[in-house]
Amino acid sequence: MVNAANLFAKNGNGSGVKVAVFDSGINPVEAQTGSSIKIDTADSYDYVTNAAGSSADANGHGTHISGIIAAPKNDSGMHGIAYNATLLNMRITNAAGVGSISDAQ
Repeated sequence: MVNAANLFAKNGNGSGVKVAVFDSGINPVEAQTGSSIKIDTADSYDYVTNAAGSSADANGHGTHISGIIAAPKNDSGMHGIAYNATLLNMRITNAAGVGSISDAQ
């Protein structure tokens, strides 16, 4: 549905692309592949605790979504659609998956 085969046929891989993931956080090691997802920790932010930097994922949803986007291509399990992309970890939900963001945030 996302035409990933066409992207890969043209050597597309997410290199040089930064994707913001607004979710429950990102664990830097993606569970299915056991490989590290590239995260821009300097520009990431945790809106749950109002702290700069990358935050771990106590819920699992954000890490799962991040794997679909950018799990590395290393012949271990699946890889992400944009497997060379760098992610911004924007944590907006807590461990229960609940969150709220104000207009100011």
